Amino acid sequence: MKNELLVILLFVFVCKLSGQTAYDETESIVNLPSGIIYQSGPGDNNTKNWTYPYSTKLTINGGIFRNFELSTTGKENEGFIIRQFNQTTNAWTAWRKIILDDGNGNIGIGTDNPKAKLSVNGTIISKEIKVLADISQYPDFVFSNNYKIRSLKEVEKYIEDNNHLPDIPKAEDMKDGIALGEMNTKLLQKIEELTLYVIDQNKKIIELEKQNNEIEELKQMVKLQNEKIAKLEVASK
Repeated sequence: MKNELLVILLFVFVCKLSGQTAYDETESIVNLPSGIIYQSGPGDNNTKNWTYPYSTKLTINGGIFRNFELSTTGKENEGFIIRQFNQTTNAWTAWRKIILDDGNGNIGIGTDNPKAKLSVNGTIISKEIKVLADISQYPDFVFSNNYKIRSLKEVEKYIEDNNHLPDIPKAEDMKDGIALGEMNTKLLQKIEELTLYVIDQNKKIIELEKQNNEIEELKQMVKLQNEKIAKLEVASK
């Protein structure tokens, strides 16, 4: 909101100094006088080829790479837009929105109707995203001796009845988005439960291998005994 007030004050200050000058929006900056030009908009006929016919605009002609325009869109809650004059192509760049809050502290990128402190309508590319989760809900409790983990048979039955994992929301409950902190905590819980299942399965495998070795030893003993019996039978004849 501070940025918005500063821009408005700048508009008022400039208006008092320079007044209005009508010009075509598509006109090259080199054809405009140096300094600051204020224009309140050409009206409904859009006689000056303005992209936003109801806007108020400041044009700053300050020399090479110092030329830009700041404007309102003339539409409620759309805030301010800005563009720069490209000296290489001798043309204005496309209008870009200046990020301002909606009066409630919400900021929108790619949307004029932010629903949160930051609403982005598009893809975010970042090297890292840090989510502050509620550590009291962190799933270390899975490794507690008091934690009662479902049997794999119970998990299988739950999946057959519900078509999703226990403690994980179903698809229709996520149509309005996913809370990353909460979802990562739930997924970590599932990973920790899987770890317990693997440990349990490994114990059973070790026990089966032990039993198998014992069976092999017994088979070898029986074989030796049979060989001894066979020799005794031959000797007795």
